Amino acid sequence: MVFKMKILLVLLLLIPSLSFSEINRGNDTSSNVSENSVVDKYFDDVLEFAVSNSVSTLMHEVGHYYIDILDIPTFGQEEDMADSFITMYLIHKPEQYGDDYEAYEYYSSHDHNYIKGIVNNFFYLMLLGRDIEYISGTHSNDKKRFYNIICGMKDGNPEVFKEFVSSRDINYELDYDCEVGVHTDIWNSWSKYLTDMWHGDGAEYIGKFILNYEDPKIDNTGEVIDFYPGLLKVELEKVSERLFNDFHIQLPTDVSINFRYCDGEINAFYYPGYYEIDFCYELFEDYLLTALDIYYLKESL
Repeated sequence: MVFKMKILLVLLLLIPSLSFSEINRGNDTSSNVSENSVVDKYFDDVLEFAVSNSVSTLMHEVGHYYIDILDIPTFGQEEDMADSFITMYLIHKPEQYGDDYEAYEYYSSHDHNYIKGIVNNFFYLMLLGRDIEYISGTHSNDKKRFYNIICGMKDGNPEVFKEFVSSRDINYELDYDCEVGVHTDIWNSWSKYLTDMWHGDGAEYIGKFILNYEDPKIDNTGEVIDFYPGLLKVELEKVSERLFNDFHIQLPTDVSINFRYCDGEINAFYYPGYYEIDFCYELFEDYLLTALDIYYLKESL
């Protein structure tokens, strides 16, 4: 199955409309690096990047769910608070688990990779000159979101994330811009509203995640012409036990997560009051192509 997906991804890169985006290489044909060779060499890394970002994006939308269901007041932009849920949920400290180091290892081994993924996405977009500067709207700009999350990593578990942060060559900026105790503040702010909702700590809610996948597109001969839905489903099923079935904050209601086509829109959405999340296949595609752009650039240097 994975081999078939790999072949399809190689074929995808041969389709002009879905080729690498126009990064700084533009129409430069001087590079001896082929797109197919990049896919072959970095396939697993590209896929891990896309899946990690998909998971982090889903956690952002789950943050919106808790803001909605618990009627949490927001001061400033709600999107920033949803980002802070990522920081709170995906960064783990050994002291949170007392003597249960095995539990710490279980959760952190997965979640720390997920949050690295979304930080890398913002970092890569800045390197590619594709980061978004919002003049107005609900989101902070990509650079601010990058610094908000990486400051939480640096403060939340400095030993674990030390090498990751150092490799971004921004230690001076972080020392200047990051507030001491920012992760603790985020944790305490969320914990105030999540009291008794951690599994085993109080009331037992029965809510669960319900995953729905829109079928892949097919042509008039019945052949699949878009493999992203199948690829995303295969990869999310690998992490669903940890991510969805072992979610360690209780859900007061069921939460439906709908993976679907969004008519070309690269996004994910939460619907207040309906307790539903839509995740666009186009967003998963964009994560794949961003990683491919970066690895192509790396091989071209």
